[in-house]
Amino acid sequence: MKRDWDKIRCILKKVEALPINELLTYDYGDVKDSMLGHAQMLAREGYLVAESNPRFVKIEALTMKGHDLLEELRSRLDDD
Repeated sequence: MKRDWDKIRCILKKVEALPINELLTYDYGDVKDSMLGHAQMLAREGYLVAESNPRFVKIEALTMKGHDLLEELRSRLDDD
C-alpha cells in the first residue's frame, strides 16, 4: 500500500473531532479505499490510541505524536 497523505490527514482530523467516549472504527469493508490500512499504520506507529487487528481498527484518540503530525500536515497545507 502506498501512503496517501490526504487519507492520513482525513483520519487524524476525524479522530481529533471525536467526542469523548466515542470510537472511530474502520473494518474490512474499508479495505477497498485503503482507509483500514492507513488507520492500522497510524495505530502501529503510535499516532493513535487504538485497538487493531488485520480485520478492523477501533480508534479512541490521538496520541501527542498524532496531534503533532496533524499540526504539521495542517501547516504544510494551510488547512483549518
